[in-house]
Amino acid sequence: MFRVAEDFFISLNMSGMPPDFWLKSIFLDPADRNVICQPSAWDFCDGVDYRIKMCTQVNMKDFITIHHEMAHIQYFMKYRQQPKVFRDGANPGKNIQTYLLLFTTRWRIFNTS
Repeated sequence: MFRVAEDFFISLNMSGMPPDFWLKSIFLDPADRNVICQPSAWDFCDGVDYRIKMCTQVNMKDFITIHHEMAHIQYFMKYRQQPKVFRDGANPGKNIQTYLLLFTTRWRIFNTS
């Protein structure tokens, strides 16, 4: 399923996964240690090391999740030359309450009327 997802991104003229991605990512629940199986994509901020950690089952839900996580890797690779602040996701999504609090605080500070 990961190779099919890679083919999908390549078909969109994006990059294939680097060799270390395939060597260092976790695709199945390892038998030799406990791993939190929440799917996640990792940028080790060195311009070459990108990984996914996901205890995958062969089903449609995981197939979609693989595409989602690999899209994060595509983003990491595309912006690897940018400063760290620009390599984070453009939309913080679940941090809406934090941003609302910051906005409200700034409004109170800078509102002079």
